[in-house]
Amino acid sequence: MLTAEAPIEREISGGQTHSYQIALGAGDYLRIVITSRSAVLKSELFAPDSPKAVGIYRSTSGLRTVSLIAEFAGNHRLNIRPVSNDAATGRYELKIESLRPATEQDKIRIAAESAEWAGTQVKNAAPEKWQEAIAKFEEALTLWRQLNDRQGKLRMLVRLGGERLNIGEPQKAMNYFWEAFPLAQALGDRGQEANLLLCFGIVHSRQGEYQKALEAYDQARQAFASMSQREGEAAAIVNIGVVHQSLGDYQKSLECYEQALRTYSSLKLAGRQCNVLIKIGVAYSMTGQPQQAKESLNQAIAMARERRLTSCEGSALRHLGYVYLNLRDAEKALESFNEGLKLCRAMGDRVCEATALRGIASVSQLLGENEKALDYLGLALNKFHLSGERSREAVTLNQMAQVNQELGRLNEARQQVEQALDIMESARADVVSQQLRESFFVSAQSRFALYINLLMRLHQKYPAEGHDATALMANERARARGLLDLLTESRADLRQGVSPGLIELERSLQRQINAKAAARARLLDDDGAKAGASSLDKEISDLTSRYREVEAQIRAASPNYAALTQPRPLSAAEIQRQLLDENTVLLEFALGGKQSWLWAVTPQSLDSYSLPPLKEIETASRNVYELLTSRQPKKDLTESERQRLITEADARFTTEISTLSRMLLGPIASRLRQEWKDKRLVIVAPGALEYLPFAALPLPSENDYQPLIASHEVVNLPSASVLAALRRETAGRQPAEKTLAVIADPVFESNDPRALQAAKRKGSRDNLVASVQSAYEVPAASILTAGSDLARAAKSFNRAGFSRLPFSREEAETIAGLVPKNSLLIATGFQANRTMASSGALARYRIVHFATHGLLNSEHPELSGLVLSLVDDNGKTLDGFLRMHEIYNLRLPADIVVLSACQTALGKEVKGEGLVGLTRGFMYAGAQRVVASLWEVDDQATAQLMGHFYHGMLKENLRPAAALRAAQIEMSRCSRWSSPYYWAGFVIQGEWR
Repeated sequence: MLTAEAPIEREISGGQTHSYQIALGAGDYLRIVITSRSAVLKSELFAPDSPKAVGIYRSTSGLRTVSLIAEFAGNHRLNIRPVSNDAATGRYELKIESLRPATEQDKIRIAAESAEWAGTQVKNAAPEKWQEAIAKFEEALTLWRQLNDRQGKLRMLVRLGGERLNIGEPQKAMNYFWEAFPLAQALGDRGQEANLLLCFGIVHSRQGEYQKALEAYDQARQAFASMSQREGEAAAIVNIGVVHQSLGDYQKSLECYEQALRTYSSLKLAGRQCNVLIKIGVAYSMTGQPQQAKESLNQAIAMARERRLTSCEGSALRHLGYVYLNLRDAEKALESFNEGLKLCRAMGDRVCEATALRGIASVSQLLGENEKALDYLGLALNKFHLSGERSREAVTLNQMAQVNQELGRLNEARQQVEQALDIMESARADVVSQQLRESFFVSAQSRFALYINLLMRLHQKYPAEGHDATALMANERARARGLLDLLTESRADLRQGVSPGLIELERSLQRQINAKAAARARLLDDDGAKAGASSLDKEISDLTSRYREVEAQIRAASPNYAALTQPRPLSAAEIQRQLLDENTVLLEFALGGKQSWLWAVTPQSLDSYSLPPLKEIETASRNVYELLTSRQPKKDLTESERQRLITEADARFTTEISTLSRMLLGPIASRLRQEWKDKRLVIVAPGALEYLPFAALPLPSENDYQPLIASHEVVNLPSASVLAALRRETAGRQPAEKTLAVIADPVFESNDPRALQAAKRKGSRDNLVASVQSAYEVPAASILTAGSDLARAAKSFNRAGFSRLPFSREEAETIAGLVPKNSLLIATGFQANRTMASSGALARYRIVHFATHGLLNSEHPELSGLVLSLVDDNGKTLDGFLRMHEIYNLRLPADIVVLSACQTALGKEVKGEGLVGLTRGFMYAGAQRVVASLWEVDDQATAQLMGHFYHGMLKENLRPAAALRAAQIEMSRCSRWSSPYYWAGFVIQGEWR
């Protein structure tokens, strides 16, 4: 008999069961606590004469509770046994914590525990029913709130935060975690405090807020360290390493992994050690250090074999296979993949098996055994499909298409890459898993490049079948997809022009589809549960139909939003019919690894041309870009060294730019000189070409340097389809009531004389002293908080801060003088701030002009944006970075937005999304056209050019594109400004009419 007065402590071994009787009256409340530090125990409570277990059970860290309100009087039986039959002998303590007639509070407590227990049971038995589980947890939280039970509230808040995080709702997860944190502090639960700090870090990391993630992880590390919880401390350090790896700082990530590895080694946590060794191997592999990668992965394999960590061994073998594959060591790669395959099959892990098969197929490709590669890929494809692994299915189809292309089976390859693209397009920006989203989109552009190349090869083989027109449409689709992926990664929460409720419904349906697809994959791994997969198929089909209906509603509610988030590219015929006029030629480029392409489109014709590979074009473009920008100030050069650099660049310029022109325009040179002479050229260009000023290119084969702009108006577009969306959106729109808004000459530094003068004007000696101290004792760069978006963006330009643009004030005053004061807004100095830019005041002006630093980052396009005042008139620092994703949510129905004095960061991989993303952002906000500069143009030259440009628009009534061309020609004819550096950097994107 177990009584409230007599706690029991006993030993128990595997295979044993201990039984106790507890005398209860009907309606009694019972709570039993079982504590065990050495064995995992299972407990069951039975009512009198009943074989069915009753009560509510909960387990946490060696503590197990059993709660019940007795339905019948009599002796109830409690059984306790180890979960494992071969468990070693261990001790447990058993006591009755409460035994009394149930009160109303007890009934609420039992209801709360019952809801919590039911949610856990649903989640464990049927993960696809996550909504039902969350509803139960919410019910439990409400009841714990009613009881004011802080432990219960804390437990449910953490559980709900975790569940929301798992289904891809990081912001909702954060709301729960934030509420839980002060509760943990009030309860003195330091372990839960540290755990919640880890959770904060995970949420920030999922949202791309890496600096916040690093801060949270470091706080978690310190919290675990203060409690001497070394395992938790190491887990925080591993997460810090993962963030540094995401930021491309592999050295710091490796340092973190090595530190965590030492901790796990001293604690003899083999599973943790093995996983960190794999992370180290992957990091070495990504930094081109294969020897170190092999050493780390082989250590992981040896440890996994010694400790029988099968899953870890399989993962390490697969990674090792790819290291050898990159080294083109087919024999060792095949050996690793085959060993991994055996383990996968032994574990019955279908996805693991398919991944190993795909690795073996890659080895077969390396050996030129393409038919064998297709056999392995076919097996892998089937297993991925059965497992519901859509992203990996798409990757495998793409690999099969590559093999078939090598075999000359172009139609089969086309079908496979189209299937892969369809799978990719079925995913949306809020796919539940970050890892899944990355695997879908990371190779998206390479898939489009393969597809375009296949279509163009088919066109060369069958020129009358219209494959070139299909390829042009595919290129438009790729441009739209690339922009959408960019918005996903830059955390743009687009809500302009469409009901937030409708957007949330769209995202909710996508989450449900993903959750059910994941559940279906788990069912297919269980032979006894496969029958349930068909019912899930029906649910997925119904949800997908509903999803398509919501998409249609969004398209009807906001065509502009739909054009961005549900892109439908124009066909060649639609481009000819809807966009082009007799005086306009569209030149659209696609860059490919082995071959690039150019389409030339007029209202009556579509012609396509083969161009050199991407690497050749990119190298030539970089060379020209460097020569064009040789006049930019360089801190590490003396003036004489700089002048020598300029002289050398000028000597090479004509030759280099002529070479590039022949690469890009050579196939259409005669048409440019004759048939298309004086016609407008509309350029759609990717990657490095996005930063190339086509206006400065000479006509191919010309002896003297004569830029295209001398005979052609040149306009750029993110894509032809974007122009169609712009025209739909602005059709019938009334012009803004006022003419010009100028934001110029912001205050970037605390030692700016304007900041000191502002302090002096306020008459406060203390403020003045503080400002002077700030100017001379604290670097101005300290305004850029380490790790912030602006600091990261500045770092990508190799700069610690932003200097004043003195001629931007002159520029602002010059163009303001062309407009009546009652139709003008001019914000300079402290007023040129982020609050002004996002306040909505600019929506009343037809022309919006920013004369400030603008960052167009090609390697990390999410860091693109405008830098406005970083200091206010009290000397306090401000967040002055208007980020790209924030620009998309502005309301700015302007005729034109001008971004004066921008600059670019050309990374290792030159993607055009920095410029496309920023200009498209202003277009989405409502602007018909955007003028931006491709480099940091000379401040005084910019003021001159802008004066000509605005005079043309406001005094001569020229179209913006014509006014820009006229201004650039005027500058090029002036001996002081004749170098293209001074005038060619400005490009116009968008509407030319």
